[in-house]
Amino acid sequence: KGNSFIRYALYMPALCASRFNPSMKSFYKNLTERKPAKKIAVTAVARKLLCLIYVLWKKEEEFNLNN
Repeated sequence: KGNSFIRYALYMPALCASRFNPSMKSFYKNLTERKPAKKIAVTAVARKLLCLIYVLWKKEEEFNLNN
């Protein structure tokens, strides 16, 4: 479901974020502990990234890892 191009474009950034971004890493780990399907967890991280990108774009702010 959804736009296949957006899913394709966000898969690798979501995978990297789930490994190296502390907040996304804990979110991913929490999801994989509850449900062992890692692909679903990566998709959830991708959605969270997309929401973050949208909010930063609408507020015209830059990403700050500390906040």
